[in-house]
Amino acid sequence: MNAPQREEIMPGVHLTFLETSKFKTSLMSAAFVRPLDAEEASKNALLPAVLLRGSREYPDMESLSAAMDELYGAGFSDISAKKEESQLVGLAASVIDDRYAPGEDLKNRTAKLLGGLLLDSAMEKGLFRGDYVGSEKANLLDAIEGQINDKRRYSLLRLVEEMCPGERYAVSQLGKAADAEKITAESLTEHYRKVLSTSPVQLYFCGNSTFEQVKDMFMGALEGLPRGAVDPIAPVEVKSAREQSRTVFESMDVSQGKLAMGWRLDCQPGYGVTVMLNNIFGGGMTSSFL
Repeated sequence: MNAPQREEIMPGVHLTFLETSKFKTSLMSAAFVRPLDAEEASKNALLPAVLLRGSREYPDMESLSAAMDELYGAGFSDISAKKEESQLVGLAASVIDDRYAPGEDLKNRTAKLLGGLLLDSAMEKGLFRGDYVGSEKANLLDAIEGQINDKRRYSLLRLVEEMCPGERYAVSQLGKAADAEKITAESLTEHYRKVLSTSPVQLYFCGNSTFEQVKDMFMGALEGLPRGAVDPIAPVEVKSAREQSRTVFESMDVSQGKLAMGWRLDCQPGYGVTVMLNNIFGGGMTSSFL
């Protein structure tokens, strides 16, 4: 496995490439980088789920599933993740390597389908389909309201909220239920167009190919990407650590209590050091590290 390569291949679009022949599948993804902001967190969380419902060429799950079957069962998934004080919004795809399907061009065809889902979504009269937005919004509301059911995850969510009041990092990547309720096909379509034109884009590929092949593949798949004035990724702002520790209790009718502890570090010890520290105080596999 060679060292990763990274290059800006289009305005505000960076490609990270990792060549390896260890795996039978290739992984590719495209994620728009949005500021982690309470006003748009729910829209960002909802957007990739709606995009995954179909494109103009494959406007429903039936035709989209058939297209995936033609790609030897390629798999697509939505990206809605929190990274530092940014929110990643996009889609990922995995497909078997071309060496296992002689005569096929599966990577390029998968990238083309990925680009169609991102840039040429299934719409009616210039707007996202209302039924798609409605059903995915219901799923998002269920996910938001269901966070409390996983007490371990909920305790970590509350820990971050208490440790980082007034900071972007305290915002949940799912947003608030009240904000999600307000989303309409019109407001989500407007936000979608803003995301396409102003957001930095992070592309990723891991598989058996060359950098130039993958670069050409993504440039072809994202040829119609509208680019305006691209907003820079917001720098991480960390407030000074509190001089005094705080303890917050929440009472619930549970059979087992949860304890979450957090420290704010003024220094920059590095990711590896903080993961090791978290393993010592946690339960392994980086435990509760967020």
